[in-house]
Order: sequence, then C-alpha cells, then structure tokens
Amino acid sequence: MSSECLNVGDANPDIAGIGIILLFVIQVGLAIVASMYKFYLDLRLRRIRKADLSNATAQAAMVKLEKRSKVVNEISLQAGDIQALTGISLLLSGIIQINSLPFYHLRIVYEPLTLCTSIESSYNA
Repeated sequence: MSSECLNVGDANPDIAGIGIILLFVIQVGLAIVASMYKFYLDLRLRRIRKADLSNATAQAAMVKLEKRSKVVNEISLQAGDIQALTGISLLLSGIIQINSLPFYHLRIVYEPLTLCTSIESSYNA
C-alpha cells in the first residue's frame, strides 16, 4: 500500500499562497497583542480608580492610561477594518475563480471571511 497522494491538485497562489496566509497570521497576531495590551491597561485603570484619586500623581497616571487605552482601541478597530477588507478581497478572488476552484480552496475563501465578520461584529457590539 502506497502512502503517495494522488489528485491533490495545484495550489492556487491567489487563494492559499504564502503571502495570503502570512497576511492573515500577522493581522491576527497584532490584533491579539493589541487586545491583550488593552486588557492590561483596563486592569491598571480599575486599580487606580479603586485607589485614592486625591493624589495628583494617581490622577495624572489615570489620564495617561485612558489616552493609551483610547489609542489602542482605535488601532484595534482599524485592524478589524483591514481584516474585513482583506477578507472581501479574498472573497472576490474566489468569486472570480468559482468555476475552477476545488472544494479545498472554496473553504479557504470561506473560513477567513467568517472570522473577519465575527471579529467586526464583536467590535460593534
């Protein structure tokens, strides 16, 4: 019995190329890092708010953390928009090649699109 794969098909660089895969991995990695940093900033803000706010240094630290939190939130929102645009462009590439794409590539088109829409809807919730 042979362990050789038959009729696997050719890789489509427009759908499953290394550039497309790296693009999604980098975007998701940056989104995770930004989310973790925002979570850390929010935890520090809660601790400062529970503490005595009559201290001038505590108030200055709170204002600084609030500004950072807003910036990180905006970056996360923009990253979600970029992921949505990338997903739409991948979908258009799939629609253009719909007659020649095997099921594997159709699934690659579908999965990131559902991820992008779920991320986008979580930001808008």
